[in-house]
Amino acid sequence: MATITPDQLALFGYEAALRGDESATCPTSYLGHVIPNTFPNGESAQAVWRIAYRDGVECRGTYEVEGREDAARDWQD
Repeated sequence: MATITPDQLALFGYEAALRGDESATCPTSYLGHVIPNTFPNGESAQAVWRIAYRDGVECRGTYEVEGREDAARDWQD
């Protein structure tokens, strides 16, 4: 398994939230990558994942609302 960087972890967390996968708790491995508790720069993997996951959940909610609004608008045309 390959080691992951904070940027990769943030991207994975964001994309997982968009798909509705995983949870706000950082996994110990993801898509063949080992996730350390703390990165060499001192960042916590839990914090990186949690922030990215939260952002993904917010975007997913926005997309869902906009999709419903678009569908309602199209139906009325």
